[in-house]
Amino acid sequence: MKNINKKVLLASLIGTSLEFYEFVVYGFLAPIMSPLFFPSTDSFVSLVSGLGVFALGFFARPIGGIIFGYIGDSYGRKKALAFSISLMSIPTCLIGLLPTYATIGWVAPLLLIVCRLLQGICTGGEYNGAGIFLVEHTKNGKKGFASGFLIAGCVIGTFLGSSMSFLVHFFDLSWRWPFLLGIIPGVVGYYIRVSLKESPVFEEAKKTFMPRTKINLVSALRAGGIASCAASLFYFLFIFCNSFIPQVSAVRQDDIIIILTVASIAYLVFLIVLGWISDYVGHTIMMKCAALTTILFIYPAFSYLVVGKGIAGVVVFLFAFSFLLAAYVAPSHAVMVNFFPVTSRYSRLSLSYTIGLSLFGGTAPMFSMMIFRELQIPSSSTFFVLFCAILGFFSVYKLPYEENLNKFRRRLRRLNSNQTNALSPIKL
Repeated sequence: MKNINKKVLLASLIGTSLEFYEFVVYGFLAPIMSPLFFPSTDSFVSLVSGLGVFALGFFARPIGGIIFGYIGDSYGRKKALAFSISLMSIPTCLIGLLPTYATIGWVAPLLLIVCRLLQGICTGGEYNGAGIFLVEHTKNGKKGFASGFLIAGCVIGTFLGSSMSFLVHFFDLSWRWPFLLGIIPGVVGYYIRVSLKESPVFEEAKKTFMPRTKINLVSALRAGGIASCAASLFYFLFIFCNSFIPQVSAVRQDDIIIILTVASIAYLVFLIVLGWISDYVGHTIMMKCAALTTILFIYPAFSYLVVGKGIAGVVVFLFAFSFLLAAYVAPSHAVMVNFFPVTSRYSRLSLSYTIGLSLFGGTAPMFSMMIFRELQIPSSSTFFVLFCAILGFFSVYKLPYEENLNKFRRRLRRLNSNQTNALSPIKL
């Protein structure tokens, strides 16, 4: 890790951990919170309403991408990230203080919606901004590893969210505590980020006059497609499956929470390892293989491993697709930073990515549930993720990977050359 700024890496990890903790913990607690804020005689209607609020927070993210993207491109990545991490913990804490429908009626779900919108705005520039900041601080040859390490922060947030959900279920605790505790990493993250140095790439760009160009529509669509594939599969596995698998398999709710917690730990390891490997085999070729495998196998795998099956099949399914998800997202930041010029990178990448995230990521649990409700075939719930995987595949289909492959081949030639020289006889 000598080519990676460790302090920047730590700050990025804290930011992404907080972001995903806030969003994932609501998804895990949706079965508990939905009847409290959206009471209905039909439990399905309550759950869909709760998941709809989960998706609503994503639609506010492009607004945050515009706001914090402008700050990041105009005043520096450091200032934008310091503001975002401190502000996004406030609405999370407020959710933990909200009265329920039984106390104040329709005002309760309205306040929940407002808090989710504020969460979305505050987190809109966090994920991509942290990725840009870290990759710009990292030297060539380590960008895939840095990208994978950063996204591991998402897994830490997921793990914390699932762990808190497990504690709430197991010890019958109040659902409010996981939200109230969200204020702690916000305060810690702010003080770490204000002490960082600005991105050297951004500082260099400021010294040289670089006029802003028109946004490249193809690059914007690519970033949105990558977001749709990564986010839809992530939220399908770690949010939707939490509520849905107990309904169509022999696995209990308490068991699926434990399985998802362990799967999130495995996903963390996959991200770091595959990020490192991507620097050798090529970032885009790994993403293509992961997307194509998902397209070919997610429907039959869900049919034969999950529907009507026990714990073993569910474990294989979740671990296998956690591996494919990690292979797709680990090198993604190393790829996406090249889509836009430095002076407009933060705003354009954040906006493009968050639009894809809003349309296809946050809506994945809700649309998957609605498709199943319409077709009454459990495996049909994978159709939405399948569609997003197709978008993700074509988003990286024609991106060059030969440069990384050539670097790998040169390293192999140097290694073989050194071994040959070591075995050759000593000349006197």
